[in-house]
Amino acid sequence: MTVLRPPSLSPSKRLSSSSLEEIKSIEWMESEAHFPPLDLTTAKDCPRVILPKGVFESNDCYSAGLSPDCSLAYFLREKDILIYSLSNHPKITEEDIILRRIPRSDEDYKDTRAVLTNRFLAVLSRGHSNRLSIYEHGSRRAPGVDVGSEVFDMWYPTCISMFEASSRTWVAIGGHCNRKGRIRLFRIEDSHGKLRLKKHDVQFENSQPNALFNDWPKVINFSPDGRRLVCVTKSKNKVLVWFLSDNARPRQAPFEIMKSYEAVSTSYLKSLLFIY
Repeated sequence: MTVLRPPSLSPSKRLSSSSLEEIKSIEWMESEAHFPPLDLTTAKDCPRVILPKGVFESNDCYSAGLSPDCSLAYFLREKDILIYSLSNHPKITEEDIILRRIPRSDEDYKDTRAVLTNRFLAVLSRGHSNRLSIYEHGSRRAPGVDVGSEVFDMWYPTCISMFEASSRTWVAIGGHCNRKGRIRLFRIEDSHGKLRLKKHDVQFENSQPNALFNDWPKVINFSPDGRRLVCVTKSKNKVLVWFLSDNARPRQAPFEIMKSYEAVSTSYLKSLLFIY
């Protein structure tokens, strides 16, 4: 496991040239990465979407989100999940609903996670059911279809992420059993014209030492290009980064980005107040 520790700084000490070179040489911070400047706007300048009356009438919406291209929006409510097409914004009507999903009898949407891509909706029901369900949400002209589901026995899922590529879509589930953390991977692929959800045989916890020992994922996410899987753990609050192959397998043990803390004396705090 590679441990990345940020250099310690003091008010009178700046980064040395060697420290800067060390940061520049880190493999996963590619030099060609481009981060466009943020275009911050005020609330009044943001585009508004007017939803049909009753979507939030009973204040039962647990979460909401957008698809990567911002053309769709989902609303996870107590009684259902709705996906709206935003192509007719700012005013959205009931005709813009492209998927409405009602929970099964053993599902409780109050403790549920959902992820929306441009083509699929992934629903992770936790608690009594512990089930992953995948839907192709379709369009206003073509209704969505059930792709498949997976029930987790003796294993508690905690988080979910999904990455949609041109040839297949990856779904990552983080969870634990008796404090033994694990990341499970699934793929959605087209098999003879029919979409199927399949398990992907991969082990993220086989590295030595095991990065998820006595810990488990709290948050998990693919990078925008799908080449990395990032995880924040629950117990030790670690940040882990796995490089992924084209077949979504870890190339090596994960980077661990660690936070370092130093004891600060009262006199040091007083000196900071005096300096600044």
